[in-house]
Amino acid sequence: MSGYLVETKKLTKKFGNQLAVNNVDLKIERGAIYGLIGRNGAGKTTIMKMICGLSSANSGEISLFGKSGEESRECLGRIGTLIENPGIYPRLSAYDNLKLKCIANGIPEQKKYIADILQMVGLSDAAQKKAGRFSLGMKQRLGIGLALIGEPDLCVLDEPINGLDPQGIAEIRELIYKLNKERHITFMISSHILGELDRVATHIGIINDGRLLEEQTIEELHAKCMNRIELQTSEPDRAAAMLEEMGYKNYKVVNSNLIYLFDGVDNLKGITRGILDADISFTNIGICNGNLEEYFLEKCGGVENA
Repeated sequence: MSGYLVETKKLTKKFGNQLAVNNVDLKIERGAIYGLIGRNGAGKTTIMKMICGLSSANSGEISLFGKSGEESRECLGRIGTLIENPGIYPRLSAYDNLKLKCIANGIPEQKKYIADILQMVGLSDAAQKKAGRFSLGMKQRLGIGLALIGEPDLCVLDEPINGLDPQGIAEIRELIYKLNKERHITFMISSHILGELDRVATHIGIINDGRLLEEQTIEELHAKCMNRIELQTSEPDRAAAMLEEMGYKNYKVVNSNLIYLFDGVDNLKGITRGILDADISFTNIGICNGNLEEYFLEKCGGVENA
């Protein structure tokens, strides 16, 4: 396998007769914030558990930090995890929750170490407050703090913004961004809300029914969702040639009846006139406003299956 921080090959997991993860080839670069987007039940959590060693695959390979097979298990200590719900003791303070994790990890001189983590996740003022009295956002931040014990190179966070109010979402998003930039931690984050991942992720993987549909950088995703002219024509070759003659190079022939044009949105009338003058047959031409959520739903089969 190549030099990705995480790479899977044909990763597959079954629960009885149900195929939860189906031949997933996934790649996470060092320094990335990788967003895994999919509906509830799409297979996100199962993939994360297998990467973190919390569940075994039926078949396929997982490479961690360039090591595969049994050697990859030696790297599990370099991964911090927050999967499903934070493992928090509600009757203990934030400080004592972190202290227990330090003891379990064999980390000495805990006082300053824990204080640094509390400051990192914005809980210094609530260090002695019982975790059971925390807001959901504070619990998520404490869960991330627990994941940071041991100074991991990779943090795997399962739905860290689920159920949070807008302020809580913004706080978690800023925390992840800060840790990535200042501490150089690579993140893998799952969500079913593409719009929120879009604000922090550098890479996006779309999963549906256990299959990874595509991986791309956030810039590539934006390019697919940008405003465009959609031209429906039975003569795409002639239409493409006409567009090039007009100086428009940034287009895509989607199929035998459809062309997307990305750099002529402000000249719809001129392009329409050019098509008419060239006597090119078309049934419709208009501007389509790109939308990330619509793109995600289109990829995953529409709203009816949500």
